[in-house]
Amino acid sequence: MKVDDYARPLEIRAGAARMSCHRQAGAVLVISLLILLIMTLIGVTAMSTTSLEEKMAGNMRDKNTALQASEASLEDGELWLASLGTKPTETTSCGSPPCDVWELNVLPDLASQSQSWWLSNAREYGTSGSKDISDVTTDPYYVIEAQAEVRDNLDSGQNPPTGRNFYRVTARGTGGTDDAQVVLQSTFVKRFN
Repeated sequence: MKVDDYARPLEIRAGAARMSCHRQAGAVLVISLLILLIMTLIGVTAMSTTSLEEKMAGNMRDKNTALQASEASLEDGELWLASLGTKPTETTSCGSPPCDVWELNVLPDLASQSQSWWLSNAREYGTSGSKDISDVTTDPYYVIEAQAEVRDNLDSGQNPPTGRNFYRVTARGTGGTDDAQVVLQSTFVKRFN
């Protein structure tokens, strides 16, 4: 056997390998571009998801601020009623705000009223004309509506009747923007005797 016989299969294999390398040079570039495209799509999707989550967190904070402002105003209305020594006079229209207590079934649907309605018909939280809560756009407002007077007994004797007065306190608060609005209601019971 000659030396050339042993070397020949190696030459054939080396030539085949060289031809295979030339064919694969373009395939590596295409695969690399596809991987880069997939990674770009994953990055863009992650960025848009993060942006959406940030907007949702901001809206939730805004709504929570409006809820807290409305709760503060609701408590302010209840404290105002608790501080009264005599039964307040009920009104059917508000000539000059703030209007103290409204008669039953006079107020419109309070959840759908505009900011200007609340400014001209309701009591402002805290000091009137000043901004008392720093994180809100406008201070919260509340209205009080007389609901019923329930007497303790049915006796119509010589003594003045005693009983409890029921009031509905409705408060409206806004958040960092006026788009976030929360309207809360509570029932407050007070005995004026």
